[in-house]
Parts: sequence; C-alpha cells; structure tokens
Amino acid sequence: MGIDFFASERAARRGDFENGAVPELHPHLAILVRSVVERTARDGLSPVDAGAPPRDWDRLIAHVRAAADEAEATEAEIRRRQAQARSLLRSAHRRLDEARLHIAAAEDRARAAQSRATALIAAAEERAHQAEDAARSALAWLQRTNRPETAACASPPVLRARRPG
Repeated sequence: MGIDFFASERAARRGDFENGAVPELHPHLAILVRSVVERTARDGLSPVDAGAPPRDWDRLIAHVRAAADEAEATEAEIRRRQAQARSLLRSAHRRLDEARLHIAAAEDRARAAQSRATALIAAAEERAHQAEDAARSALAWLQRTNRPETAACASPPVLRARRPG
C-alpha cells in the first residue's frame, strides 16, 4: 500500500526530520512512535511494509495500540504527579505561612521581653542612684556629726572586757 503519512511534514521541515525530529501532529505522537520502535526492537518484529502479510500488520497494530495505551497511562501518571506536586506545594505554602506567623509572634514576644528588660534595668539604675544619693547623704551626715567642733564634749564610752576571776 505504501502510504506515507508524514510526506507533507517531511517536505515542509526537511531539516527537522534530518535531525531526528518527530512531527507534532498529536501531543503523544513522539511518545507513541518511540514506544512502538522500542517494542518492535524488543519483541524482534520484522519491519512492516506494503508487501507484509496481514499477520505482521496485525502485530504492528497491536503494538501501536499498546503503545498508545501506555502513552495515555503515562499522561494519567503525569497528571496524577502534577496534582500531587500542586498539593504538596499548597501544603508547603501553608506551612510557610504558619512558620511566618510563629516567627512574627516570637519576634513580638522578644520585643516585649526586651522592653520589659529595659524597664527593669532603668528601674534598677534609678534605685542604684537613689541608694548612692542616700549613701552620700549618710556619709555627709556622719562626717558632720563626727567633727570635733560639732561633736559633744564627752567622748564615746570605751568598752573594756572583764576577765573572769
């Protein structure tokens, strides 16, 4: 019979066919052709041409159908994997959003703790300054009271220890 389905494509794209390109008539044609070639080589089928017996054509048709089924199964598997990848991506985005919320909450808690620590430090410094001022005031008072001209005439009593006996 000798029908060449791709003659017009070969004529239009002579350079592409010489480079091994496959026409894009059907989305799965490249997969289908590759699969038929692999199956034919694997199963040891002889090439089919116009003079081939019907039995060879039937085998080739069976191989083409099986390859087409594989291509459809492959496409279904690709769609399933793409859906799974989209689902995983959505899940990852949710987890990323949750992590961002946790980070923001932790940063807020850290800022609050830092402001509390700053307030505590400021209060402690204020108390230290007050204690220092009180100590200076007490020291000045002691120095004023221990001056000979301001002190009383009597000297402070001396304590003596008695020995038993």
